[in-house]
Formats: sequence, structure tokens, C-alpha cells
Amino acid sequence: MSELVTNAIKYAFPEDRKGGTGEVAVSFSEGEGGQYILSVSDNGIGLPEGFDPETSSSLGLKLVHTMVAQLGGEITLDRTSGTSWTVFCRPYHGAEGLVEPPVE
Repeated sequence: MSELVTNAIKYAFPEDRKGGTGEVAVSFSEGEGGQYILSVSDNGIGLPEGFDPETSSSLGLKLVHTMVAQLGGEITLDRTSGTSWTVFCRPYHGAEGLVEPPVE
């Protein structure tokens, strides 16, 4: 998912952009039914007109979509204000069953 953050930093805020300070936000939370929600958003210039992430030749976005599919998740795109990607997925079940994150 670092690809989404990298893309926001690289493309959302060109030097000739008008409109104040640029922000990139990353959030991770647990939603209803134990579903995990990861969001990466920016208030930048948005994706180019006609850009379709489903058919993009971007290797990074292909990797993101492949990883989300491997996790059995779903990814959505909101272009309302800048660009916002949201990934929804259930906890990962490996060969040994549910894989819980380590507790520190």
C-alpha cells in the first residue's frame, strides 16, 4: 500500500498547483464485522481526466490491485476532492487459521 502514498506524494502536488497546502492522510481502522479499512487520501489535483485505474498500465497500481485481490478484499476510488483510495478486507486466514497481529 506504500505505492498509494508514494503516488500521492509524486503526483498530487505539482509545483504549479494552486490551492494552498497539500496533505496526504493515511488511516487504518476496524469496521463492522471485524473488517479492516485502510484509506490513503490527498487533497491534490486528482487523477487525470479519463484515467481508469482498472486498465492503467501503472505497475504500482497493478501490484496494489493484485495484493487486494489476494487478500480477498475490495478497493474503491473517490475523486470528489483530490484522490482517496479505500481498501476493505477481512482478517487474513493463512494455512494455520486466522493470523492475528502481534500484541506488544
